[in-house]
Amino acid sequence: MAGRGVLFAITQEQAQQLQAARGDDASVLNMVQEEIEAAWDAEHLCEEST
Repeated sequence: MAGRGVLFAITQEQAQQLQAARGDDASVLNMVQEEIEAAWDAEHLCEEST
């Protein structure tokens, strides 16, 4: 079975915010979508298929 994943480097501040939101799925999802994924920089993207 094939799968695809994306890894994001996050800041220490973002890690602390995610840890603080533990248990609040809506807050975690919002942060991932609105802050982490939104900051995706295509210039620094490396995609590889297996």
